[in-house]
This record gives sequence, structure tokens and C-alpha cells, in this order.
Amino acid sequence: MKIINIHKLTEQINRLLRQLELNQEASELYNIYLTDRYDYIDKKMINDIKSDGSSLEEAFYQSFLDVLEINDSDELSAIESSCLFSKVHKLEISDYLSDPYIKKIRPRISKKGEWEIKYNFYEPFEGFIFDGIKIGINYAEISSLGFFSESFPYLEVLHNDKVFMLITPHEINTMKKPIAMCKGKVLALGLGLGYFPYSAALKSDVSEVVVVEKEQAVIDLFTEQIAPLMNTNKIKIIKADAFDYLESLQNTNEYNHIFFDIYHSAEEALPLYLKAKKYANRLTKSQFSFWIEEDIICLIRRYLLTLINESLIGYADSDYKNAQTDEDKMINLFYQLTKEETICDEEQLMDFLSDENIKKLCAKASL
Repeated sequence: MKIINIHKLTEQINRLLRQLELNQEASELYNIYLTDRYDYIDKKMINDIKSDGSSLEEAFYQSFLDVLEINDSDELSAIESSCLFSKVHKLEISDYLSDPYIKKIRPRISKKGEWEIKYNFYEPFEGFIFDGIKIGINYAEISSLGFFSESFPYLEVLHNDKVFMLITPHEINTMKKPIAMCKGKVLALGLGLGYFPYSAALKSDVSEVVVVEKEQAVIDLFTEQIAPLMNTNKIKIIKADAFDYLESLQNTNEYNHIFFDIYHSAEEALPLYLKAKKYANRLTKSQFSFWIEEDIICLIRRYLLTLINESLIGYADSDYKNAQTDEDKMINLFYQLTKEETICDEEQLMDFLSDENIKKLCAKASL
């Protein structure tokens, strides 16, 4: 990309690059806790801190910091200020146990070959991310860290003893928007435990939910253990690859809404998201939505900020010819998509990084 009037943009670019650094630092701290230290905080630790008059949330946050062993107070203050790192949420179990799926769908624990369906638990004061990323000033990434004060059960499926799918507050909250968008005949790409199709089928303005799933074991699990509990004839399962099925569709109004969910994280999602955009471009009479799209867009924005920084450093075409990692491949792709872009002022800079422009770039990538 070409950045004109660099001297006028330097201050804002530096703010954005500094925010990128803070976003990455916050993500790394969350990752350390969620991967290795999620079970360190317990009731005794909370009560010891709470005895000085702190609220439950304040006691949890102090315990969280103690567990992470953060030593740089200035950097912590910067993350707290921009990413709202200190904002934690005590969640109410009743808000989730009242969800129609959670209330009604209680399959029996069972194991079949490589597959197992069971209940896991968030222990009291075990922190977890319960919603998608929100955006703050200068594209600060704000994650939602929460906890329950009591044990909270959630349904999960294991494949070869590794978690394959689950239904936690994060899944529930990040599917609210796509479910609200559904009407008429809905196509769901990816079955999982059937949370999305069941929730969509409960809507009076949804006539049918067709689900495409390629894993026969997942279909069997659903039809044997879960579908009989749903008491609905609105849901139909088709065994097929999601992209093969999209390829077979004509640009008609056969489906009013198409929901795409065949991944587990933003990093895993990105190449699939870009591939799916090809079909969103063609099937214009259907409305598309994507699970955790906001998180995917945040990931792309990080790549664009990296490219802005590399442009200022003086990177050239030759620096984007080879890729050692999947991340490199994506950065190289977005370099090709944006190398003719010209940014002259702060408004253009912020528009370049906006959700709307990122979606346009993704649509362009799929052409």
C-alpha cells in the first residue's frame, strides 16, 4: 500500500500500532491463563482477598493478576485502560440454565467408538471467555472474561479424548446475533450439538432448518441422542461437505439465511471464511452469517496493521513471495489485496481498518 503524507499520519499510525501491541499482550495473558492456569483460582483465594472489602469481581481480578504474575505495572495499566483488561464479569447461572436448549436437551452420557458425549464443568471461580471480541478506541480488542461462583455444567463431545464440540456460554452468546437474523428457510453449515438449528427452529418466523454435516459420526450422535429430545419436525440433516453443497446451489431464494460454522477458532476459520465469501458473492438472494465473524475481522485487522508497519519500514514485493507459516500466507494474501491502496489522511486510514472495508477485502479475495 502507499501511505501519502506520512508526517501527518505518523502520530495516529503509532497509536494504532501501540494498540496492536497491547491487543497482542492482552491476548497472550488470556491464553496463558486459559491454557495453563485456569484452575488456579479457588474460593479460598477469593475470600482471602475479599476480606479487605473488595467486591467479588475485584477479588477475582486480583487473583487473576496474582496467577499471571505480572510484573510490569505500566504495561498492565495500559492494557487495563485500552482493552478494559480489569473488567471481569460475575455471571449468573440462571441466565444460562434458562436457555431453551440447555433446559430441554439433556442427552445421556455415552461413548461410541472414538466418540464420547459427556458433561464437563466450570468450577467455581474458573475464568473463561464468554462472548466474542468487542472493539474500543483505536481498534482496541476487548475480551469478555467471566466466572461463576458455583459449578456450571456444560455439554461436550470428545473425539479420541479431545474436545470436538461443546455448548458453553461463549457458544450461546456468540450465536445470538445469527439466530436473531434467521427467518424463512435456513441453511446451517455444520451441525455440532445442534444448538444453532434448534434455537433457529424455535422461532415462529423460521419454517425449516436444513443442516449440512459431513461427519457421519456427528450425524449419528445427533440423531440418536439429541434429535429425539427436540420435539420438532423443522430440522433436516443432509450428509455432505459444506462447500460441495454450496457449489450445488443456484442463486434463488431457496434459503433465506445461510449460517456458516465449520471451525473452532478465528485462526482456523479465516481460510474457510474467505472461501465461503465466494459463495456469498454468488448467492446474493440469501443472507449469510458467520460464527465469530467479529473475531475473524479482528484477526484480519491485525494483519493489515502489520502491513502498514511493514510499508513504513520499507518492505517490497519480494518480501511477500514466500511464506513459512499459515499466518505468513494470510499476510501475503492481504498484501496482494491492498498493495494498490493509497492512504492520505486519518479518515482513510481508519476506514481502511474498518469492519466494512475488511469485509470488502474478503469478498475481493474470494473472486
